[in-house]
Amino acid sequence: EAMMLARRVLPAGSDSLAVQANNFASLNFRLRRFDEAASGFAEAAAIWRKTAGEKSTRFGTVRNNLGFALLQLGRAEAARQELEAALAIRVELLGTESAEVAQTLRILGLARLALGERAAARTALDRSVELSRTVYAEGHPRLAEALVSRADLALAEGRTAEARRDLEEALGIREARLGADNPLSVETRTALARLSAPVSQ
Repeated sequence: EAMMLARRVLPAGSDSLAVQANNFASLNFRLRRFDEAASGFAEAAAIWRKTAGEKSTRFGTVRNNLGFALLQLGRAEAARQELEAALAIRVELLGTESAEVAQTLRILGLARLALGERAAARTALDRSVELSRTVYAEGHPRLAEALVSRADLALAEGRTAEARRDLEEALGIREARLGADNPLSVETRTALARLSAPVSQ
């Protein structure tokens, strides 16, 4: 309803409307309403393509966000296309050594994993972890995100020891920065416990 009101009162195709669409999309993403999030990000992207241009940080960011929402919806190929476009924009505008590039590489790695492109996924996720160690302060939660994502790939490939190593480091970061009872800490601790659980015959 709020977005419908924004469309009535704000000029069509205006930057202010794109900002509102992006903000509501971000809220919907946090609420796990991924269909609404993808729709909002796509609306903002369409406007910013015209008002800010395809070589703008806003356009790169919203394409990154759209790709993430599409991945949550199981639309991995569409997500990959958005994320590769976002990565190209961010590398051109911000360089290869930026936090934004690290974030996009992480999500792109997950999209490639979902598509079964494991070698490409590993390249992206390894680079995301490497960059995150460089561009963020020591023990930053974004590094934990990258480590958990890389652990997902390691588990898919049966590399249990590597997955455990990344999850243990991620858990240490999350407990130190977010607290032991934070949902992300609990989630990571649960994933580690599954690795240690005996396999039933």
